[in-house]
Amino acid sequence: MIDSEAKKQYDHFLSLNVLLLKAGGSSGDQHLLKRPLGLVTLAFLTVWSVGEWHQVIVNLKIDEEITVRGIGAIFSGYLATTKGLSLIFQAKQLREILLSLSVMWEDRYQVEQNRTVMLTKAKKAYHMTIFYFITCMLMSAVFHLNPYKVLLEQYFESKTVNNAYNFTTIMPVKYPFDINYVGNYIPVMIVEHAITVFFLIYLASTDTLFFQLQTHLCLHFKLLQYDLEYIIEQTTSTAVSDEQKCKVSLRLSKIVNRQNELYLLCERVEKIFRPIFFASMLVTSLTICLSLHQIQQMLAVGQFFETLGQLSHGVVLLTESAIYCGCSTMLSNETELLAIAAYNCPWLCFGKQICNQLKFLMLRSQKAFRFTANGFFRLDLPQLTTIVSAAATYFTLLNTLVKQK
Repeated sequence: MIDSEAKKQYDHFLSLNVLLLKAGGSSGDQHLLKRPLGLVTLAFLTVWSVGEWHQVIVNLKIDEEITVRGIGAIFSGYLATTKGLSLIFQAKQLREILLSLSVMWEDRYQVEQNRTVMLTKAKKAYHMTIFYFITCMLMSAVFHLNPYKVLLEQYFESKTVNNAYNFTTIMPVKYPFDINYVGNYIPVMIVEHAITVFFLIYLASTDTLFFQLQTHLCLHFKLLQYDLEYIIEQTTSTAVSDEQKCKVSLRLSKIVNRQNELYLLCERVEKIFRPIFFASMLVTSLTICLSLHQIQQMLAVGQFFETLGQLSHGVVLLTESAIYCGCSTMLSNETELLAIAAYNCPWLCFGKQICNQLKFLMLRSQKAFRFTANGFFRLDLPQLTTIVSAAATYFTLLNTLVKQK
């Protein structure tokens, strides 16, 4: 009965993440090219990429604003694509990690003292996942609604002035045909809506999944610390029988095995998210810089509604970097706390075997596990500061170059 309840709880807390993974194509063992959704995704992304690059090249020396907007869209699109394809190609490994965490959850849920902590942490992660997804949807809606806002303005203006409609699209894409009537405008908008929805799914599924995985890994490291403190407390108590004290070595061995299993899971998570970390750390500062530049230009000409799109774009990029760096720092801290708990034990009172097990726990935990982007960048709070600082530097440099022209 407890196992069934624990499984339902775990499935509930990860239900939105699983739904987003399925929507993005990260389900099944088939290769990406053998899935209809994968083929459609690649076709849309190819059309978008060619159109964006064409727009940038054509306007490189003609229109600075369109060029900057196009480069920012390309970087953001490639980042979202990297996230989505990484999860699609690693779908099998992701399922194995989620199943392993499910087994751990059911095992630790049987201990009544753990349930309050487990449910509290999992509920917070679940609510944060919903909040982040809804926030991304609302921010994405700004891009989706802007072309229709422009059309409505032209419609009301056309009642007094007879002008042709300027069909504005969601993305700054240069198509090989003119969009000058409804017949080709509607298909183009359908394709662009589909592409931006895919980008939204890739973005939300990756960021929320990483947040959930980190929350559960931190939770299990915290439970390890509690179990270790509880075992030592029971061992040093005079009310505990000698028979129970003899089982301390076996219980410590189980803690060591659980610690090794958690470290292996951390390494597997890092392997899946490594290309995502690398792409994010590379382009986030530059993309935020381009968003700030566009906001500055739009405010200068009074396009206040349009600034909401670029502002939300920059906020989402900064938030995802904060998720990666902040959650990675939390996990590193939890791995180190286990070493402190082992060191604080009255290990001088124990026998040689127990002391050796405590030493192993301390040695394994003293070197905190840290996520890296292919070994180039360490994901921690100082790295987040570096991203913000670099974005400010790029923004200042870009403004200087624009003023010199």
